[in-house]
Amino acid sequence: MAATSHPLGTMSAIQVLREGGNAVDAAIAAVATLCVVEPGATGIGGDFFAIVAEPDGSLHGLNASGRSSMSTDAEAVRARGLKALPEFDALSVTVPGALAGWEAVANRFGTKGFDRLFADAIRYAEDGFAVHPRVAADWKRYEADLANDPGARLHYLTDGLAPKPGERMRQAALAGVLRKVARDGAKAFYEGEVAAEIAATVRAGGGFMEEADLAACAADWVDPIGTDHAGERLNEIPPNGQGITALIMLNMLDVLDARRLPRESAERWHIWIEVARLAYAARDAFVSDPATMNVPAEAMLSRAFAEELAARIDPGRRNNDLVMPKLPGPDTTCLTVVDRDRRAVSFINSLYFGMGSRIVTPKSGVTLQNRGACFTLEKGHPNELGPGKRPMHTIIPGMATGP
Repeated sequence: MAATSHPLGTMSAIQVLREGGNAVDAAIAAVATLCVVEPGATGIGGDFFAIVAEPDGSLHGLNASGRSSMSTDAEAVRARGLKALPEFDALSVTVPGALAGWEAVANRFGTKGFDRLFADAIRYAEDGFAVHPRVAADWKRYEADLANDPGARLHYLTDGLAPKPGERMRQAALAGVLRKVARDGAKAFYEGEVAAEIAATVRAGGGFMEEADLAACAADWVDPIGTDHAGERLNEIPPNGQGITALIMLNMLDVLDARRLPRESAERWHIWIEVARLAYAARDAFVSDPATMNVPAEAMLSRAFAEELAARIDPGRRNNDLVMPKLPGPDTTCLTVVDRDRRAVSFINSLYFGMGSRIVTPKSGVTLQNRGACFTLEKGHPNELGPGKRPMHTIIPGMATGP
C-alpha cells in the first residue's frame, strides 16, 4: 500500500514494491518523484523527517532537519531593523537536510540503491511530465515571486509564466543533480560544485551559508515520543519538530473528556479550538533545537501540564491568557507506505512554504527552503536565531500503534 500527494509519486512507490523493494525503498522512490512533479510542495533543497515501524513493532525516528549556518549572526540581522526573519529571503535559508535523511534511512533499512529509486524522478525531470491541475494552481500562486529570482525564473517559468494544467515541464538541471546523487551518494550534493553554488547563492542574497555548513550536514536517529489516546499509542518525532503539539492537544482532550460532547456541537468545537490555541502557544514558547530547549519533552507531555492548560479553558468564552507556565527544566508532502512484511513508514519532505524561499540556484536548479523563518529574533528565547541551530520545525510524521 502506498499513499502520496500525487499519482506519479504513488505509482513510483507501487512499482518498487512490485519489484520486491520494501516500504523504505518505495517511499524514497515516491518522495524523489514528488520533488520533481510537485515542486511547490517539496524538493531536495528542503528537510525530511520520518518514522519507520518495523514488523516487530519497534519504531525508529529520523530527524533530517538542516541547521543554520555557523556564520549566522542574529545581532547583524537585528541591526538591519528586522523584528522577524523575512519569509521569502536568503536570510530564511537553512542547510537542506533531505538528502542526508534519505541516505540515512536507505542505508539502515533499504534494499535498493539510489540509481533505481531515483529512476522515475530523473526520467520525469529529463523527459518532462504533465503538470497536474492542482499543482498548476499552486504554481500560479507563486508566479510573481518566482519571477523576481533569476534561478526560479529560469527553471520554473516559461516566458515569465507558470505552466498551465497539462503542460509538459522539464527540469534538466535538477535531473543532473539527481543523477550525481544516484551515482555518488548524498556527498555529491553536500560537497563540490552543487554545495558551492548553494552557499554562493545564499550569500549573494544577503543570507548566511558556507560550504562547510553543507559538508557538515547529518541526520539524527531519535526515539519517537508518544501519548495514549482512545486506545491507541500516537507517536511523533521529538523537538525540534512540532509533533509534540499534537500530543499536548490529545492530552488536554483527555483531561477535558471532550468525547462526551455531541460530535458537531458548538461546545465541542469550542473545546477543540481552545485546546489547539493553547498547544500552539506552548510550542511557540518552548520548542526549539534540543540543544537550547530549556524544558524537557517529558514535562510538556505530563498529565500535570495538560491539566494546568485545560484549567484555563472557559466552556463559554474565548481564552486570552496564552502565557505559558514555567516548567521544570533539565505547504509539504506526506506519504505513507506499508510493505508485504507489514513494515510501515511515515515520510514528510518539505520546503516549508510553497516553493520555499522562492530562491533557486541558477545552475543546478535547486529550490532552497525557508525553514529559518521559524526562528525568532527575540533575545534569549530558546528558538532564537543562532549559529548551527535547528529551528522549531513544523514537520510531523506520525504513527499510531496499539496500546
